[in-house]
Amino acid sequence: MMKNTIAFFATHKVAANLLMVLMVLVGIWAAKNLNTQVNPTIEFSYVQIMVEWPGASAEDVERQLARPIEYALHGMDHLITIDSISHQGYLSLMLKFNRETQIGAALDEVKTRVSTIRNLPEYAKSPEIRQYVFKEPIASILVTGRGDAQDLISIVREMEADLLSRGIEDIEFNGLPKREMAIQLDANSIYELGLSLDQLAGQIAPQITTIPGGKIGLGDTEKMLRSPNKNHTAMEYEGLPIRTVYEDNLSRLQDFATIELRPIKNQVEVRNQGHAAIEMQLKRNPNSDTLVSARILKEWLKKIRPELPDGVNLRVYKEYWLYVSEQISTILYNGFIGLVLLMVTLMIFLNVRVAWWVALGIPVSFAAALYGLQLAGGSINVTSLLAFILALGVVVDDAIVVSEHAVAKFNDGLSAHEAVLSGANTMAYPVLASSLTTIAAFSPILMIGGPLGQLVTTIPIVMICVIIASLVECFLVLPHHLKSSLLAVKDDDEGRFRKWFDHEFDRFRNNVFKPILHMSLNNRSITLSITAALFLASISLVAGGRVNLDFTFGFSPEYLHMNMRFAQNTSDSDKKKFMDRVEAMLVETNEEFGGNMMILHVIRDKQASFNRELEEGVLFSSIEVELHPPSERSDEVSNKQFLTSWKGKLQVPAFVVDLQTEIMGGIGGGIPPITFLVKGKELDQVK
Repeated sequence: MMKNTIAFFATHKVAANLLMVLMVLVGIWAAKNLNTQVNPTIEFSYVQIMVEWPGASAEDVERQLARPIEYALHGMDHLITIDSISHQGYLSLMLKFNRETQIGAALDEVKTRVSTIRNLPEYAKSPEIRQYVFKEPIASILVTGRGDAQDLISIVREMEADLLSRGIEDIEFNGLPKREMAIQLDANSIYELGLSLDQLAGQIAPQITTIPGGKIGLGDTEKMLRSPNKNHTAMEYEGLPIRTVYEDNLSRLQDFATIELRPIKNQVEVRNQGHAAIEMQLKRNPNSDTLVSARILKEWLKKIRPELPDGVNLRVYKEYWLYVSEQISTILYNGFIGLVLLMVTLMIFLNVRVAWWVALGIPVSFAAALYGLQLAGGSINVTSLLAFILALGVVVDDAIVVSEHAVAKFNDGLSAHEAVLSGANTMAYPVLASSLTTIAAFSPILMIGGPLGQLVTTIPIVMICVIIASLVECFLVLPHHLKSSLLAVKDDDEGRFRKWFDHEFDRFRNNVFKPILHMSLNNRSITLSITAALFLASISLVAGGRVNLDFTFGFSPEYLHMNMRFAQNTSDSDKKKFMDRVEAMLVETNEEFGGNMMILHVIRDKQASFNRELEEGVLFSSIEVELHPPSERSDEVSNKQFLTSWKGKLQVPAFVVDLQTEIMGGIGGGIPPITFLVKGKELDQVK
């Protein structure tokens, strides 16, 4: 069966060429439809719970929120761990389920269990429960203006609507002022009403909250229907009807109350070079394309910049998509260099025409493998591209052994057709066996579960797709092209270089290689001993630390963090003066190192990160500095040198009780090499 199939394609020119064209076309189609991203898409079997409790300490959140919720969730099927982090003012829980879990059903059960808890604090908000979905960042936009952040609200909201309508899937804000409707009554008004504040709130709340209208959909697509809330302005609140205890007719809220829409106190404030700012963080869903989102952003920036009001500026930073593009370009460039070197090597050892068809099999096989990757739900990412480079050798090995055998038979006097069939049929079973062993070696990786498994399974998927495509190309497409090449060179005279190279290579093979080979075969114990010694030496290089193991993936923008915690009685003016001093020393340090170290810096008042845990409140401030990649700096200055110089210029006053700095980003996304987790039954014991 196999011999007949090979003979058919070797004889029929149209069949071989049509199959090759088909492999290329499906590959082009797959390349256009595959997503481009940093790492493979990872679907987490996680459920996230967020609960806000304004004004509560982290200890109270842990005791009165975390413990009751954790207790209600214990004993769930397929639940592996519950990780809870108690912050000042809110609680975050992450529930990890095993990979066989139907996450939709688990989400419904979590909602049911949490809804049965009756002893949560009165002023804690309703828990937000959702499936955790990692959204990869695209870029961040800093919108600055001459006034305060309130003046930028309408502008950034218009920008948000425009970006969402163009295809950006998620936008998060930092520094966007939140506002509240304040209804203020004096003592006389309360007396005239004859109502307590709780009774008054009971009449107002039903008129301003949304009304549930049932559910629509099933499982993960289930949505809650609610009536729209139209009361958003002070004027609309003024007209709300209120019934007092002293009269039957209705009064209006404006008759006895002062109503004001005002900013909420002690919010996070963002500044850049003395100007108020709002951060917009653009993110994409797991199944969308990073480069497509980046193209949407670039087109939007071209449109919006000329239309900005006077005094309003846009700065784009943390452009993660650039790192995706750069990594893909680097890998493609390295792959192209490898292909060129491979082509040169083949031309040296084989006939030029034969080498051409062997090399052409690489892109043809890769194109068909892209289609297989598309069917498997993969994407174009750093891991899959590295796997394609690893597969280069597999594709070439199959074609080389078939081509070399065919050329040898042709030189021995067989016709081109007979030589090609001999080469393909003779090597069919050895190549097939070799391919199956390679597939068997990579297949166990497919059984790795969890997020790590989803990350590394791209490699065996690509390898298996390439091997199958290579077998098809090697035995169904290549034979006919080899026959045409051998027919074309039958009467050609060999060039001077070819005669010289073949003569020298034969001399090397006969005078050097063969004696060493015979010696190895005749002295098996010595050969095995040398092999074992080399194997042990390679193990010792790893065990002794000469060759390090590093399982980091990906890159991210490099930036510095400086976080401050102030004393309780520190005034706002002292905080601002110190942060202005920190900013001035940052600019001075940047100038000392050539002025091209940093891209952008952002000051965040009332927000800081200590030991990678976000803190918010009047006692905190921070400054974040995005740095240029090392390749774009004129001087070889490390991030640590820059940070040390900047920090050394600061005179830290007594009201700064804690100042921490850290270097983020770079290789592996800045993930720390070692993380300690201290566990205990009681919080005081752990402290």
